[in-house]
Amino acid sequence: MKIKLVVDSTCDVPKELIEKHDISVVPLTINWMGGSFKDGVDMTSDELYAKLVSVDDHPKTSQPPVGEFAEVYQKALDSGYDKIISVHITGGFSGTTQSAQTAAEMVGSDKVKIIDSQTTTMGAGWLAVKIIEAMEQGLEFHQIVEQAEKLIETTKVVIYLDTLEYAVRGGRVSKLKGVVGSMLNVKPVIYFENGTVKEFSKSRGKNKAIDSFIASFEKLWGVDANTPIKIALAYGTDKAYAEEVLGRMKEKYNLKEGFVFQAGVAIAVHGGPDFLAACGTW
Repeated sequence: MKIKLVVDSTCDVPKELIEKHDISVVPLTINWMGGSFKDGVDMTSDELYAKLVSVDDHPKTSQPPVGEFAEVYQKALDSGYDKIISVHITGGFSGTTQSAQTAAEMVGSDKVKIIDSQTTTMGAGWLAVKIIEAMEQGLEFHQIVEQAEKLIETTKVVIYLDTLEYAVRGGRVSKLKGVVGSMLNVKPVIYFENGTVKEFSKSRGKNKAIDSFIASFEKLWGVDANTPIKIALAYGTDKAYAEEVLGRMKEKYNLKEGFVFQAGVAIAVHGGPDFLAACGTW
């Protein structure tokens, strides 16, 4: 059976894997400064950050149109794929999964499996990578889907926000909270649980906040030095600092695999240039 993998642009999958495995990436739209840009197509993360810090107008993201998903699915089926697995950002954060589901029903829902990753960025990307590995092992379609759904339960994403400014500008946080947070130098650490965003900690100052960020896997889910864990660390603009933080995670946890990467545009809109997001799975 020939299986096609589709993701949206919030799912950070390494480019070499996208090319090697013919993964279709359906981009979200960035609406900004009077124009519309396709995430990762018309604008890179570096280009967005450069403009983000210099203008007051804040970009908005919108899910891909149903027709765009339907076109990708139909094209895959017409080109010889028997089944499609489509992985997406949590439905609690975006309407992308719903758009994909509607499109699947248009082309034949028995041929397309929509998976809500319950998270975003590398959490969704990691899920896609594991689906690729299962395909390479020759697993049946239903086995791949079952593995993916189990992996969602043990894949966690924690995010450090260096400032609330961009979350306020994007409408994710109230203006009052943003002002108070800025005055007190509060830097929150948040995480995804069952597809929704929850607060883990609020610390005054970067050092304390990063300490909390690193400790989050232990405090939230009981991960300790005896737990084999894989961690991917997404950053906005400061790769060197991300590598430093990953180094500290290696000292604390039984890290079997770890790497850093720059997050995509759609996530950068809400995180700002100095955010960090850690995806762990065990």
